[in-house]
Amino acid sequence: SIIRKLIEKGMDVARIDVSNNKEKIVSHTIRNVKLASDSVPIFLDIPGNNIPLIKSWIRFAIKNDVDFIGLSNVKNAEDVIKINRFLGYNDIRQVIGGKIKVIIKINEESLRNYKEIIEESYGIIIDRNILTLGNKYEKLPRLQKIMVDECNKQGKPVIIGGQLLESMMRDKIPTKAEVYDVANAVLDKASCLMLSSGIEPGRYPIEALDTLSKIIKNVEASYKPTQE
Repeated sequence: SIIRKLIEKGMDVARIDVSNNKEKIVSHTIRNVKLASDSVPIFLDIPGNNIPLIKSWIRFAIKNDVDFIGLSNVKNAEDVIKINRFLGYNDIRQVIGGKIKVIIKINEESLRNYKEIIEESYGIIIDRNILTLGNKYEKLPRLQKIMVDECNKQGKPVIIGGQLLESMMRDKIPTKAEVYDVANAVLDKASCLMLSSGIEPGRYPIEALDTLSKIIKNVEASYKPTQE
């Protein structure tokens, strides 16, 4: 199956976007991932601001033994605390082992509070698809680096996604600029890189993941951090 092939090419976490999907379809996808491998965590990406729907999907995540949930409707640390309490946690330090971990997508509204959000969440996603800064694109690289540094400082995972290897939706070979983009994310010490925004249903999903994995491994093998 394509899921098994993706795992063989280096997929460490299976992200499932619940947008426009019914629970039956998502359940089927989860089963397929677990059949392919019992060691690949499930990441349920829950977009939007519909609170009742978000809570419904969180209950679904609990019922289906999901490992991570991703949320984009968070504005501040208090929102994260409310979500953790809904999951039964009174403190972020209780989120250990097999418990569901909350990953927050940083957007325009939450950007000003990113430090406190990082503190109260398990980790964050820097998704360049939703973090547009009102078309002030020149600020994005610096902000990405600042947030990655803050996550590393706090010991929290940071995922970078959005438009990674985007051209491989239609082409078998990435652009050189995309290769540098992936490499720089690794050099910035991102914890994880996320293929999204159409890569999965594109023409070359296996090749895209294989390319991503090769770039990451090559950079990590050759990079020697400076001694402080």
